[in-house]
Amino acid sequence: MDALADARIAYLELAGSGPDVFIALDERLRYFCWNHAAERLTGIPTWQALGRSFYQLFPKGRGGPAERLYIDVMRTREPMILLTEWERQRYEVTAYPFCRGVCVFARELAGSDRRQRPDWRTSPRFRRRFEDSTDATVLVRQSRIADANTAFGRMLGYPGQSQCLNASFGDHFLQPGPSELAELTRSRWLREPMGTAVQAKALRRDGTSLGTQLIGGGIETPSGAFVVVFVTPCS
Repeated sequence: MDALADARIAYLELAGSGPDVFIALDERLRYFCWNHAAERLTGIPTWQALGRSFYQLFPKGRGGPAERLYIDVMRTREPMILLTEWERQRYEVTAYPFCRGVCVFARELAGSDRRQRPDWRTSPRFRRRFEDSTDATVLVRQSRIADANTAFGRMLGYPGQSQCLNASFGDHFLQPGPSELAELTRSRWLREPMGTAVQAKALRRDGTSLGTQLIGGGIETPSGAFVVVFVTPCS
């Protein structure tokens, strides 16, 4: 399996490990990702959802706003937002193009404000997947590193990740330049998660460079959108 395919699997696992609903569908609207929050919301277990289509699970949804959202996102290749209700609760649904299909985040709203929840990054399920990963992984917001795992720090020659936090993401790379990295983390990876790999040269602590691939995708959280970036060494 190549680095892009590996990163896409890691992205689905991380995106699905938060407290909010995360699902993903292929171009035929068949589910291939269905997290624990989706189970709790719908009462449909993951094993029953995976491989089945939107129309099989929600036959009354044909022609409705959710179906139109998914089809429009796949057609335009642009993210879209839908405000909807489920069991008398209001939800904000954000859908992104993903491969040839779509991935979807859904957050419960309380009145006109987002429901107050603990920081999504402190979710035990997320922290376990993030920290235990052997892949160098960072969370970027507004072009700055909001979080990084130990593997990222060690790849750059640091004893851990703390030396990498709160710095500009571009400070750790010689190539691409700052403007291209800013465009990736502020726009391209938010519009279409995990679309393509970008060749980059990472700057190590000792001043040497390391060839890498960067693969990123947006993750919606109650405190806003982050970009998760997987950094893979390459020759």
